[in-house]
Amino acid sequence: MMQIKLSFFLIFFFFSHSGFSQFDKPFYPGLTISVMPLSLIDYTPRFRMGVERLPVRKIGYGIDVGIGKSWLNSWRLADSDWGNDYSFYEIRPELKYVVKRDDRYFLYCGTELFFLRMTDRLEDDYYQKGDSGNAISYDRARFQKQKYGIHIKAGVSHRLFEHFNVDIYGGTGVAERVIEYSEVVNPVEGEGDIFVEWLPQNHLFEGRTVLFHLTLGFRVGYIINKR
Repeated sequence: MMQIKLSFFLIFFFFSHSGFSQFDKPFYPGLTISVMPLSLIDYTPRFRMGVERLPVRKIGYGIDVGIGKSWLNSWRLADSDWGNDYSFYEIRPELKYVVKRDDRYFLYCGTELFFLRMTDRLEDDYYQKGDSGNAISYDRARFQKQKYGIHIKAGVSHRLFEHFNVDIYGGTGVAERVIEYSEVVNPVEGEGDIFVEWLPQNHLFEGRTVLFHLTLGFRVGYIINKR
């Protein structure tokens, strides 16, 4: 996944610089509607878009929302761990402070709050119960995950042609994740922990966890009005 993200970043960075030579007008801020292409291929796929007021001088602000549904992301869910009742919501308000700018781009640091909630109904699987630490297999169960936290970010927003901009960012923060299983049908409790050898499978482990959290991505925006 990291290689895919870096490839996208390099492609857009190249085209954004290529586009700069086609105009000499200053990069005036405006109201921008953006989309997040990488969220469609994420482990928890969803359609994510946002609205942002680009900074006039030093301060900019915006909000992103995401939604994932079985009917909306069926092409991505087919080979994943999720079932037919997959549902995902998120909201991410953000405040930006401009560090440096010119007619083509601005560098910024920012603070992002985030909250997400995911539910699904899983079948013929197992999970590790939070209070006992033992693995439980089941025929069917309702799964729920919530995560909320804060990111401190840095990024660069480039103007691409006349009405488009590309925002590339990265950051770190802290989050609390809560995973719960309920309405478990035919649970069978075993002894011992679940062993995961390669890729992390956090959804298998019930409980509340505070964790170090990274964010990395890009958004493509359309400037619907310019000052």
